[in-house]
Amino acid sequence: MTGRTRYTQNVVIFFEILLVLSSVLITWFAVYVVYRLVTDEQKQ
Repeated sequence: MTGRTRYTQNVVIFFEILLVLSSVLITWFAVYVVYRLVTDEQKQ
């Protein structure tokens, strides 16, 4: 049973890391899009 719980804990940690990385990527992309929109409007 300890092997299974250790496997489950590793899978949970793996998906939590994926969740954090995808959240950071989505946030960075949103900030980048807003930045590009603001800087492109100033040039026109």
